[in-house]
Order: sequence, then C-alpha cells, then structure tokens
Amino acid sequence: MFRNYLKTALRTMQRNKLFTGLNIFGLATGLACSILIFLWVKDELSYDRFNPGVERIFRLSAKVKDIETVTIPPAFTWTMKNDIPGIKNATRIIPLQKIITVGTKKFDENHMYYADSNFLRIFHYPLLRGNSASALSVPNTVLLTEATAIKYFGSAGQAMGKSIYIDNDIKGATLQVTGILKNIPANSHLHFDLLLPIQNWNMQITDPQPWRYFDSYVYFQLADEVQPSTLALQKIQQQLNTIRNKAIVGTEAVPAVISIHPLTDIHLYSHFRQDVDGQGNIQYVRIFTLVALFIIFIACINFMNLATAMSGARAKEVGLRKTIGALRKQLVFQFIGESILLAFISLSLALLFVRLALPYFNTLASKSISLDLLDIRLIGQILAITLVVGLLAGSYPAFYISSFNVIRVLKGVRASEGKSSYLRNGLVVLQFSVSVAL
Repeated sequence: MFRNYLKTALRTMQRNKLFTGLNIFGLATGLACSILIFLWVKDELSYDRFNPGVERIFRLSAKVKDIETVTIPPAFTWTMKNDIPGIKNATRIIPLQKIITVGTKKFDENHMYYADSNFLRIFHYPLLRGNSASALSVPNTVLLTEATAIKYFGSAGQAMGKSIYIDNDIKGATLQVTGILKNIPANSHLHFDLLLPIQNWNMQITDPQPWRYFDSYVYFQLADEVQPSTLALQKIQQQLNTIRNKAIVGTEAVPAVISIHPLTDIHLYSHFRQDVDGQGNIQYVRIFTLVALFIIFIACINFMNLATAMSGARAKEVGLRKTIGALRKQLVFQFIGESILLAFISLSLALLFVRLALPYFNTLASKSISLDLLDIRLIGQILAITLVVGLLAGSYPAFYISSFNVIRVLKGVRASEGKSSYLRNGLVVLQFSVSVAL
C-alpha cells in the first residue's frame, strides 16, 4: 500500500509541475528563513556552555545606589575562597587597553585582561602551547591567543619565549610570552587577545583598598558537593553582603548590594554598566523565534491554499478510490503522506538555500554560524520541524479532499465549493494579517 501511495504521489507531482514547483519553492523558502533564524537563536542560547560544569560558575554584580555594575571590589575573590564554605574557586579579571610594541611595530589592543592564576582552572580556554599549571603565576609574562601570536610573530610556535612591550600608566614593562591560547570561542561572553598575571596590576597599585574600589570582574565556582539551588545561592549572597558591610565600617567605601548571576545568563540577561562588549538580549531571541514560527505558518497557509485550489483536479481520483473500497482514513493518510514528501523535498532545497545564504547572514548578524550536518541533535530538530510542517500543511487539504461525496464527484458536481472558497479567503486574510504583524 505504501508503495502504491508513493507512486501516486510522484505521478501527481509530475502531472502538476507548476503546482508542485510553487509548493516546493514556497516551503523551501519558509524553511530556509526559519532554519537561519533558529541557527541564530541556537547560537545565542549556547553562550559559555562549552565550559565544563558551567552550571556551577557564577559572576557577581553590585548595586550602588541606583547604579548596577559588574565591576566588584577585588577583596571578594579571596574572601569567598577562605571564608565561605561550598565555594571551590574564585577568580578575578581586570580589563585594560594599552599600546603593545613588538619590535618596531605598535598595536593598539582593546581586549586585554589581568587575570588571577586560577582563571584557567575555572574557565575552559585551553592552552595550545605552554604549561596551564604555571600560566599567569609569574609576573611580567603574558598569554596570547593563537590569532594574536600569528599577528605579532607570524606563527604560534615562533611566539613562545619572545618578548613584547606594554606601555603601562606608571612605567612600561617587558613581557615574556609563556603560553598560546586556543582562539576564544565565538560563543564566549569574554573575548580577549592577551592575558597578563594579576601581579602586574598589583605592582601598579599605590593605594590598595580592596573593599573600596570597584575595578574587577569576579567569578566563583561552587564545590562539587554543593547543588546550585536558589536557596544555596541566596545564602552565599547574604554572606557576601554581610562580610563587606562589616569590612567597610569606618572606611570611605560606599555601601553596595551584591548579587549573583549564572554564567549562562550573562550574555542574554546583562543590563549592567561597565559590562564586557557584545552582549545579547533575551527579548531579541524571543522575538525572532516568534518571527520564525510566523514564517513557517505563512508557508503552511500557502500550501493549504494551493492544495485546496487544486482539489477539483483530484476529485475524480477520490471518487474512484472510494468506489473501489478505499476508506476515508486511507485517503487522509495518502494526502498527508504526499504533503510530508513535499516538505522533505523542500527541506533539501532549503538546506541548499541556507548554505548559500550563511556567509551573508553571518555578515548581517556579526556571527560565525555554521550548518553542521553531522550534528545529530541539530539534524533531528530540523527533521522534526519539517515533519510538523508537512503534517500541518497537509492536514486540512487531506481532510477536505477526502470528504468529497462519491456520487456528486462522479456526476461532475464541484463538491463543497462554497466552503472551500470561504476557507481559502479566510486563510488569505490570516496570511496577510501575519505578514502585516511581521
């Protein structure tokens, strides 16, 4: 039976080339646009999830009067490690922008951080060259990303052991390259080209007041035995505020309320001052997800309209099938099967459209998104969407066409013409309404 349905579907497509072509092109265009949007949404939701144990990594923020900022007094770093049970590690980074001199060349670098020696034990930024255990532990050393090493010295191998000169505010310093980092993933909320040991920052501090100055991004990692529950985080947050309130008594430090934020929320939920560049917005993710669903919905309506408009051409086929004993559910299965087949043919064309459009889409969105057809999860999601589109687009035509009265059809009477026109007009109105909304 399935083989018979497949033959019938292929013959119908061949006999109605224009109808088939319009349906395939319409569904392919809708699927291609939706896949591009879903790839963008997937990328936005993937930020920082490459870090092992990402659900246990958090960042602090502070509210000073009406100002919310992510720069935090550095004293929280050692306080969390020493005084709060359940915290495995805490680290800080401090941004800087300096002129780097390599030989006779100068580079204006805007993506640099001073970092604690345990920074690479919390975050998964692997070293291609160098020793991760000793990285960032020796003053006047520096870690470069692979791209930066190539920019400075021509290759990552040639950069090891070489020196660069940094123009500090007080005095310059010669830094030795002791490690090469793999290029930072595009879906990281932190993007940097150079990492310097925090000791180089400490050597510049002439008035150390670790509870007063808000100059550090502070992160911490929960111990393995501590569950990252709301209650546990609220307890840690309360402890942090209590510790600082006691520490600043009798000093010039301003009061502040400290809050905790999951690492995975930073990219889409950040609204703080002095945050790192390139943050996203969860509202855009929600809006574009809705747009993608609208586009699919419009493509399905197109399919329904064309299918019902062509229903008269298949009326006699339905009548003959019913006459020789075909049940209505068998006809419904046949027509839905045809729409699913068209949907998967459209998917093949849609994937070609996506491949062709991705370079331009990445330029538009400032992304480096790729379509990995070896990603089982991604392919499963695309196939599931296509199956739903086929079912949705073919459901009404299948039930409508299979409901034709045998006697009226074989006599040549157009069955349910009034209802068909009424519904098609309604679908067109709905389609244009969605288009206006978009």
